[in-house]
Amino acid sequence: MIETHQRFRVQENLIDSDKAIFIFTAFGTQMKIYRPFVAALKKRGYSAVIYDYPVSIVADAHLPEWHAFYDDVFADVRTRIARLQQSGYQHFYAHGSSMGTLLAGLIGRKCPGVSHTILNLPYGDLAYAIYTAPPARTAKEKFVKQGITQESFAEAFAYIDPLKTASEFKGKKVLLYISKPDAILDFNDTQRTRQALEQAGATLTYVENKRLGHHLAGAKNIMSIKRLVTFLES
Repeated sequence: MIETHQRFRVQENLIDSDKAIFIFTAFGTQMKIYRPFVAALKKRGYSAVIYDYPVSIVADAHLPEWHAFYDDVFADVRTRIARLQQSGYQHFYAHGSSMGTLLAGLIGRKCPGVSHTILNLPYGDLAYAIYTAPPARTAKEKFVKQGITQESFAEAFAYIDPLKTASEFKGKKVLLYISKPDAILDFNDTQRTRQALEQAGATLTYVENKRLGHHLAGAKNIMSIKRLVTFLES
């Protein structure tokens, strides 16, 4: 059953297991397209809790709403982890794609029970991406009209910026996917996330796609189940 909340939807896909992976979809996608991914995880013994969200969260470009969104999802995840632990779950993982990597990173850093984080096509400098990436053009224009500069945006969202928070992944396991021909996220900028994680002392598994762009690479990475399970079991 899909639960509908004010700022997100969530569905628990639980099996008889002690392992659960929290999946944060890319903005603009719905959880139904991740069904093959969820089914493959369940087949391999992993319960899955998947989130999606209205694209208006981003497009409306309202900073208090952005903050409330991240706060709400974070609180929901922590509540679910606590409940699952009481039910016998012992192992938790965070998986995010594109803008969903911001949530996966937040959960991976801040939830003590989460041991592995998968960042499928993450940002580098978040403010730079929001103010330069073509899909975020509408949000950027609205921010500019509100007098919100790239610098002030960066300050407001430092707590989810991949570069500013990389040090919190010290000693944690991270699977990082980056696409070299990505036309949405600048490759040189996303490489800074890789460098920051390495410098922070994260236990990093790095995969670089040299042929596929943002959407196709992201989809391929999601369905690379063998690699994912190998990472989760490391």
